[in-house]
Amino acid sequence: MAIATLIVGIVTARLLTPEDRGLYALFFTIVGLIVTILHVGISPANIYYANIKKVDLKILTGNTFVYLLVCMILLGLFFIFFSYTKNQNVFSNSNNIIILFFLWIAVLYSLTEVSISGFLLAKNYYNFLNKSLVIQSILLIISSFLIIPAKSNLDLSIGIRVGLIMLFIMWFIKNFLTLFNFNKFLFSFDILKDQIYFGSKNWLQNIIGFLNVRSYILILGFISSPDVVGYFSIAWIFVELIRFLPDTISTMLLPELTNQDSKNQQVRFTLRLLKILFCTVLIITVIGYFVLDYLIYFIFGMAYADSSSIAKLLTIGAAIGVIYQVLTRYYTSQSQQFYSIVSGSIGLVVGLTSSFILVPLYGGEGAAFAYIFSSIITAIFAFYFFFRSTKTSTKPVFTVE
Repeated sequence: MAIATLIVGIVTARLLTPEDRGLYALFFTIVGLIVTILHVGISPANIYYANIKKVDLKILTGNTFVYLLVCMILLGLFFIFFSYTKNQNVFSNSNNIIILFFLWIAVLYSLTEVSISGFLLAKNYYNFLNKSLVIQSILLIISSFLIIPAKSNLDLSIGIRVGLIMLFIMWFIKNFLTLFNFNKFLFSFDILKDQIYFGSKNWLQNIIGFLNVRSYILILGFISSPDVVGYFSIAWIFVELIRFLPDTISTMLLPELTNQDSKNQQVRFTLRLLKILFCTVLIITVIGYFVLDYLIYFIFGMAYADSSSIAKLLTIGAAIGVIYQVLTRYYTSQSQQFYSIVSGSIGLVVGLTSSFILVPLYGGEGAAFAYIFSSIITAIFAFYFFFRSTKTSTKPVFTVE
């Protein structure tokens, strides 16, 4: 999926102007925000209630579809109301009704896929999930190349991607129902309340996590110009590439920590992994600083030359962000998500405040500086809670093993 995202980023940058590329990225960022808000942890709740509580899958599935239906009706009513209000439309050159319709459809398929995936994970249908991921990636790549016959029209480009992924989710639901051989669905309001309550425990943390990495594009979209969003969105691709390594490896931290015999071993293992990942990413960042000008020109074209200075700053923030990426996994393994939430919240406040001050003055570079400040503050507080909760000194962080 990461490779598909990179390919889509390259193709859309080559075929769309920086302004339209910015609006294209902004549209799907808004989709992600809405899905993060509406998805109150139904997927992990489905896993828990299916595997631990042994609740009938017909009830859990029925509850999930009822929840999705209510969410989409309320969202549709909100969009209808919003379409009649006099507001500053970021997509000024697009039809407001069409954009809102595409937005509703995109949220529908994303929310549906995320919610249903919990059942597939609960019953270990990993082959089907991997197959689905491959198909979805292929469709994303195809949708980006179909911008050519769409003559680089923004509305058509968004509509093609939404349409293709909508076909995917129809296939996804059909095969899901076939796998589980449902002949009917049941509904329990009490169990649905329990599902939402269970899932909501990590809901705030998910929203904070999303905003910590996506709020900058949203802020730029509403207080800066679309072309600046375009430059920033291209620069952010390099952040995603840098974050991919610690995200992937630190995810393995959770099961490994459970195999450690003592708290002291868990702490040492976490710090060892943190130092390895941080040094690796730091080396990549330093090398990237000297080659980003050439990479952006060669891959994305001269039109995105202004992305280079933004990317250099963002990669610094991404390197610092490795600290939080690793330590938040440790907190989860210890059921100490509170520390992650507090650290992320403080960093988010710093990032948002800095953005509103710096973006009007420095545009994309201002948002990049805000991301660096946010990463630094988040890392400081993550370290503070780590050392306080483990009662260890800071010396092991600076010791070469």
